[in-house]
Amino acid sequence: MRVAEESIRPGHLSPGSRTSATQAAIRLLGTYFADAPAWELEHRGDLATGTAEDDLLAQALRLRVALAAARRLDGLLRDIAADLSFRYRRVDDQTVGMVRGRLHVQRYLRSQGKREAPRRYPVTVVERSHATPENVLALYATGWVLRELDGGDAIALPPQAPERREIRERRMSLARTLNHPVLAEARAGAETVWRSGGKDALLDQVDARVEGGHLARPEPYGALADWVRTFDPEALPEAGDVEWSFYDERFDTKLFEIWMLDRLERALAPRLGQAAARPLWDRGSSPTFIWKQGPATVALHFQRSLSGGSAGAVWQRVDPPAPFDGVPDITVVVSTVRSGESVAYVDAKLRQRDQHPTEELYKLLGYFDNTGSKAARRGATVYYKPDGLAVETFADEAEGRMLAIGVEPSGSGHAAGFAVVGDLILEMLNTSDPDAFTSPASATPPGEPTVAATQDKAVNDLLLRANTLPQGTLDPYRQLLSQQIPTTWPVLDDDLRTILVTAEYFGASAPDGADLSGPLLGLSAACERVLCGSGMVFDRVARQAGGILHTPVTLGTAAMCLKWCRKPREPKHHTIQGLVRADTAIDYQALLSAGRELFDLNDYRKAAAHIELVSHHDYTKGRALILGSGDQSTPGLLTRLVQALGVG
Repeated sequence: MRVAEESIRPGHLSPGSRTSATQAAIRLLGTYFADAPAWELEHRGDLATGTAEDDLLAQALRLRVALAAARRLDGLLRDIAADLSFRYRRVDDQTVGMVRGRLHVQRYLRSQGKREAPRRYPVTVVERSHATPENVLALYATGWVLRELDGGDAIALPPQAPERREIRERRMSLARTLNHPVLAEARAGAETVWRSGGKDALLDQVDARVEGGHLARPEPYGALADWVRTFDPEALPEAGDVEWSFYDERFDTKLFEIWMLDRLERALAPRLGQAAARPLWDRGSSPTFIWKQGPATVALHFQRSLSGGSAGAVWQRVDPPAPFDGVPDITVVVSTVRSGESVAYVDAKLRQRDQHPTEELYKLLGYFDNTGSKAARRGATVYYKPDGLAVETFADEAEGRMLAIGVEPSGSGHAAGFAVVGDLILEMLNTSDPDAFTSPASATPPGEPTVAATQDKAVNDLLLRANTLPQGTLDPYRQLLSQQIPTTWPVLDDDLRTILVTAEYFGASAPDGADLSGPLLGLSAACERVLCGSGMVFDRVARQAGGILHTPVTLGTAAMCLKWCRKPREPKHHTIQGLVRADTAIDYQALLSAGRELFDLNDYRKAAAHIELVSHHDYTKGRALILGSGDQSTPGLLTRLVQALGVG
């Protein structure tokens, strides 16, 4: 084993590990673009994409394949330009004063009798033409690859990305070929093939000329025809092994980190379900992977700084003032309405070790000390161990735990190592809220019972967290709401006011990038209680409807009932319509007019109860729908419902 270790340079993966890590993490590598101007790109033939169902991944992989194609085509065109093919053609011309060339007798005889000075003689001139099938193919391929490189404009490449430099250089080189004056006469033929098709017929013509000995130097053109047949970017998602452009061996450290991110997501997926994913060019403050079930989330951030979190960095430089920052490879954020955020850090170390990397473990302790989150005392260091799996656990007297995991990308034991890291994260989730993820997240929209249950849990968790706040924390938000809905606030009972104030506080104090499902569900619950609470209109209707409506009635059911009232189609619809219309305590028409906004609110509510992340933008829109924008002339849905139902 000593010989094998010495064959691996320090800080690098073995060739087998490099290939295994690349194949395993291709979905992430395809969307990673480095901000490293000194790095170079190299050809690789180890890309096995399988089926790239994700549009962003397919787009990024297609760009990488186009970069490799541009470099390959550039080399072929240089070989071709050294000895361009041509063929002779006869061209009708005329000379003045004397015959220069072969006299065209028939034209000359037809011109007899014409008086002209000086005398003109029709001749036939033999000249070279570069409008050959093989030169048409060269220009066609050049335009084809240039169009593929244009796809890079739609990708958020970092300013110093090597790909950005490579795209610029290849575009300039290929554009020179496309506009070569000698090849100008072949360009029209290439454009015709591009517009009207006929690539296969063109390739057959080139093959015939190559194999028939019509070219002085056929090898470059034969190689071009073979390459055009194999390069098909439109077939990339179903490709097996294709040539692509990626970073050289200096990327091994980052490759190990990205492979670790991929393996950790796969370790969590059996318990949490399918994660929502972002491309790695959007790394940092945005999570690369996020699982969501109602207001609970588990997020994996790649390369997010300590100061980019909700708590920031504790240690600060004094002069000039600046945070003493750090960038863990993976930041795990577990967020529940009941317990707030818990944070763990996972760092990679690409250096062969016989035992755990002590200095990297102390680095984790530094992260624990420098984060403002009181719950950040969990983490793991994953290091490169070519001879197999190693797992060690370290704990303090409280709940702090650190793991040292030694893995080999090309081995089969690394899954067990990442399963231990996954268990650490799931333990965090269970500590925060044991009921947060009762089943894996599903891509199927939840039914109304699930939405209602998630909303009830979110409200209860908001109230539990509110009870732990220092006295007086909620007072400014209570004052703010009383001013925003001045006519509605006095008629609400204490429970409704508490729900609204609590949701308002946690919505306003959430950090950038946080999931605001809980606060939005809390605001939705206030509308639900006005409509469906004990003794309210839909509670009264349900008790008279002979089992048509289940109790307790939910907001989604109330929205459906209003739809039935507007357009009844079945006997039960007419029954509900008659009961709601007959309720003398309400303004029936005013309630119907609020139906459309109620359906809009229910859409926000279902999204908050599903796996989608409720962004600050979506929360702001949902909040404005419920509470209004502050303009008293356009009241929000809650105020309209209170007025229509005669609450208070």
